[in-house]
Amino acid sequence: MSGIKAKVPCSWQLVKLGDFVQSQKGKKSKNEAKEKSSSHPIPYVDIQAFEEKIVRTWTDGVGCHPCYESDFLMVWDGSRSGLVGKGVNGALGSTLVRINFPMMVNDYAYYFLQSKYQQINTRAKGSGTPHVDPDLLWNYDFPIPPLAEQHRIVQKIEELFSELDKGVENLKLAQEQLKVYRQALLKDAFEGKLTTQWREKTLGNIESAFELKKRIRMEAIDLYQREFSLWKSSAKVRRKPRPLKFPPELALEERQKLCNLPDCWSFEKLGELFKVYVGSTPSRKSPDFWGGSIPWISSGEVSFCLINDTKEKITQRGYESISAHIHPPGTLMLAMIGEGKTRGQVAILGVEASHNQNTAAIRVAGSGVPPLYLYHYLTYCYENTRKLGSGNNQKALNMDRV
Repeated sequence: MSGIKAKVPCSWQLVKLGDFVQSQKGKKSKNEAKEKSSSHPIPYVDIQAFEEKIVRTWTDGVGCHPCYESDFLMVWDGSRSGLVGKGVNGALGSTLVRINFPMMVNDYAYYFLQSKYQQINTRAKGSGTPHVDPDLLWNYDFPIPPLAEQHRIVQKIEELFSELDKGVENLKLAQEQLKVYRQALLKDAFEGKLTTQWREKTLGNIESAFELKKRIRMEAIDLYQREFSLWKSSAKVRRKPRPLKFPPELALEERQKLCNLPDCWSFEKLGELFKVYVGSTPSRKSPDFWGGSIPWISSGEVSFCLINDTKEKITQRGYESISAHIHPPGTLMLAMIGEGKTRGQVAILGVEASHNQNTAAIRVAGSGVPPLYLYHYLTYCYENTRKLGSGNNQKALNMDRV
């Protein structure tokens, strides 16, 4: 670039790109057709034609500039300005420029142009449709090594690129292996295999799953009675607490299909241990329902994380207009809808928050069960959770399935 002289070996030459190359801007064809014919035999080369080898338009060549396989084609106008590709024979499209490097090793020149793409693209000119800044492009210092060295440079670049490609492949393989290992580790954790020795040492000194379940249920009943009494005696508490409703226990046939657990463990439905809530959305037509101080969670924010803030917040009036609740920190959030990765993802509340109808809140807080334990279990169940769902169009979970 002008103002900064690149240091090159003494056997090389340094020239301004604009002084060395031959270039020409494309033009819009006057006569076009969607099919090749004897009257329109020439492919009209646009971005898709040189990048994907897909010709959409044919021309008779009138009013056009030709381009050749020996050229390089650069996108001159649009969001991808500066993108470069190897040339094809045809009529040069109006948003492209052909660049020809005389007496150069083709791939050497190609890699040089590729190395400038990021800078050319981010420094495009124009407030409407951006286009390549010619003052930037044509003032690049272009280093010219001897031909033999150009060949060697290309060879070395391709060797190193090949190693990078292998590194990317190995990284992807390692990531897949880590996913498998993670699932295997979680499987062992929730089958009791990781704590076998610990159980043997603490045998008889810890609360059994049956005792824990009984205690959780008694605490849930006690909490409901206190909340109901407070609601009945206080005008400030407007939201009537939801009556307790425990689902039926797992049938023997259902238990037999599950994996073997340690004697002091048991499988239970989430609804037997925790309250499960589905959220709601205040009306978007009421501006005074939005922009308040109450965090409000959408399903897109439930993504294997700790939620300490939300994109949207609702007002007290907005909260009172819906059937949702405000949940304490430690509550588990489960995304119930979405065809992509969203459905089945979990998060833990780090703050008090309400939520929309596409998410379920599992009130772990106050049960004695560590929220992280259930978080890791639902993470382990993620793929199986995604297979569940109802609805003909977009697959979704519902409160009964949760």
